[in-house]
Amino acid sequence: MRPRDKRLSADDALRSSARILLCLIFVATTASTQSAPILSAQSGPTSGQTLSGERLSVEQAVRAALAQNLAFRAELERIPVAEGQLRQAGLIPNPFLTSTGATDRFYANEGESGWSVGIQQELETAGKRHYRSLTARRDLDRVRHETESTQRDLIARTQKAYFTLVFAERDLNLARETSAILRRFVDLNAERVKVGEAPGVELNLSKIELARSQRNEQEFERRYRGAMASLNLLMGRPPAVSVIATSDFAAPLSLPPDDELLDYGLQHRAEVLAADSNVEARTNAVRLARALRFPNLTLGAGYQQQNSIIGGSSAAGQASQILRRNEQLAFQATLPLTLFNRNQGNVASADYERRAAEETARYARNVVENEISIALANYRSRVLTRTLYEESVLPQLQRNVDAIQESYRLGNENIFAVIQVQRTFFDARHEYIQTLLDLELDRIDLEKATGRPLR
Repeated sequence: MRPRDKRLSADDALRSSARILLCLIFVATTASTQSAPILSAQSGPTSGQTLSGERLSVEQAVRAALAQNLAFRAELERIPVAEGQLRQAGLIPNPFLTSTGATDRFYANEGESGWSVGIQQELETAGKRHYRSLTARRDLDRVRHETESTQRDLIARTQKAYFTLVFAERDLNLARETSAILRRFVDLNAERVKVGEAPGVELNLSKIELARSQRNEQEFERRYRGAMASLNLLMGRPPAVSVIATSDFAAPLSLPPDDELLDYGLQHRAEVLAADSNVEARTNAVRLARALRFPNLTLGAGYQQQNSIIGGSSAAGQASQILRRNEQLAFQATLPLTLFNRNQGNVASADYERRAAEETARYARNVVENEISIALANYRSRVLTRTLYEESVLPQLQRNVDAIQESYRLGNENIFAVIQVQRTFFDARHEYIQTLLDLELDRIDLEKATGRPLR
């Protein structure tokens, strides 16, 4: 046999390398597509790497956020503030203790003097204390509903951050898996080039693909750390605390009728209830402002003592002074005359605030209806996308890999087509994982929009 017959032709070398890469991809596709519909939350980085950290389910993450999130804890303090204002609104005015004294020591210095002591009590009229208490009570209800809305928002943000971390971990695993496959392919090609069974251009192509994959791996590593830091921030933890997500993307939900979800949202959404409570509070504030047009009556009672010197003459005809003490009970009633200030400005201001609150309540209902409608449409669309990937795209991708492997076996394709198949396969897996995340985020938005859990 001639020496040149001992070396494969360039086309034969390319086909041989392509078969090797296809075998690696086929192993990965078989393992991946069989479990593609449900991605395991227990999976960690490939290539011998393992994750270490606290194992956390989405429910545990939510509980940690509600207990340790500093912004939410500050929001909770608004409730005792409003409770204190309600307590204060129901208190009656304090009485006044009055006392006076008089002496002529710095004038005639004859010993005349007097003093008095009394008590005064302001009596609120026209139901002022009642309306003030009603306003404060409705304000307390509003604050509680606003705090509930903040809690729902924190739960939704924590769930989104959690599943974004799950998605980032899946993407990172996918990038590491791709790099591991390409690294083995580069090593195989390096050996074949060394013994003269493959051209150098084939090794260069595989190295370029490996470099692209490693770049993606670094980007996904950055996103993974960012997602973990975001979750830790919501849970009130340092950003570097390691977390291992154990919950998985959920299967599509069987939703109740649209009208049922809409009615529930309009009746139970904290934003709607807070707006309604604010309307009631502002209505009572108008009544209070009108009641303030009537002056309060102040009643008082006191004791007075007056020491007077009365001149006279004794039996011997000599001049004398007699100390006379007068004691009295005094009663007082004070009523301001509302000739100029009848609280006109505050009445008008309170009435406009009530109108603004009513418009805000109507707007809140429109927002809820819009959010529920959009959330339902997005969720159903995303369910269709997931079904498309699981029933069409991923199975078809498997068939394409099988077909191109047979084509390579027959020598009808080259390595460039193999590389393209590899890119398409891993891009499709990335898009499928993204679809799972988007579906989970849409479910969270739907639960937040309706104000009820759906699973």
